Amino acid sequence: MSSLIYPVAHDEGIMHFSFVTKGSGSPPLLPTPVTYSSAAERRKRRRGSGTHRCCGTGRGVGGVCCCIFSSICAFLVACIVILGITALILWLVLRPQAPHYSVQQIQFQKFSVDADQHGSNQQQATSVLNADIQLTIEANNPNKHIGILYDSITTSASYAGNEFGNVVIPPFYQGHHNITEVTSQLKIVNYPLTQTIASSLLTDIANNSVPFRVRTSVKARVKIGSYKSFAFWVHVTCNLSFSPPTSSKPNGAVINKSCQLTR
Repeated sequence: MSSLIYPVAHDEGIMHFSFVTKGSGSPPLLPTPVTYSSAAERRKRRRGSGTHRCCGTGRGVGGVCCCIFSSICAFLVACIVILGITALILWLVLRPQAPHYSVQQIQFQKFSVDADQHGSNQQQATSVLNADIQLTIEANNPNKHIGILYDSITTSASYAGNEFGNVVIPPFYQGHHNITEVTSQLKIVNYPLTQTIASSLLTDIANNSVPFRVRTSVKARVKIGSYKSFAFWVHVTCNLSFSPPTSSKPNGAVINKSCQLTR
């Protein structure tokens, strides 16, 4: 009626148990045998698991490299998060809006094709162009906390792909929530024309409809307090037709105008 449990064998690193039951009844329940590994197996497991550990208790070179890589990744993620939060706060505070530019008025106070009386460097030039063009450009800054610093505003005029000249407006600063009108004057004096261009211009002048292109290029920077941003460019290109000035219309007249803004 009693049981006797005793070890029956001794293998290296492993102990087995057996039991003998006397009398009737079910055999007694024994706990799960404990398996003991040898010292060599334990060392082998430690070496194998060291390659999978990163910043834990691993002492290998792979663990150190993994720790450095994880730290760099964590630093980069933190920087991205901080920059994103900062940009969001600045946007919510400043509410930046793009400035608007338009050509409000173009006056042709003089526009004539004259005979070349001063000589020209171009062998085929027999006529010259003399013109006096005034342009009024409107710059609208809708921002309440951002100023615009204009490094330059350049205006050029061309006909049939031939640029006759340009004028540059000196730098100036435009304050917050401000609309500024800038007037520039482009004078063309004795610009030599080929016979083909001169003939075409004379025909258009006789028809009171001269196709012309005026292009304004703006180089500006954003100013917030003492901070000045990098420069950006804005171009306004106007294709127009005008009638030349006469005694009844000394500033000529713009017949149609189509302007396009590009950045």
